[in-house]
Amino acid sequence: IVFMDRDDYEQISIPKDLIEDLIPFMKEEMPVEVTFFEGNPMGVIPPTFVELEVTYAEEGLKGDTVGTARKRVTIETGGEVQVPLYINQGDTVKIDLRDFSFVERVSK
Repeated sequence: IVFMDRDDYEQISIPKDLIEDLIPFMKEEMPVEVTFFEGNPMGVIPPTFVELEVTYAEEGLKGDTVGTARKRVTIETGGEVQVPLYINQGDTVKIDLRDFSFVERVSK
């Protein structure tokens, strides 16, 4: 995966295996911090949160209204996340990139 320094436009290549968990939640041009050790890229520190649109969501099961009930949705980057049943296709959700968890629905 190639990242670009916004100051000098230098391109830095990061092996996919170093950021494998993050890839399904990354948007193009998302600002990240690349960490280095002895001049070699070692990983990426993403922003704490990212807002992504839900592109696929199944309907919640009728009667499944317990406050902690969840369903899996697909987001615009192709990743999947567990969200409350009230989240629908087309909604924008805020995701915590430290543990890839749902935070809240975002009003746009």
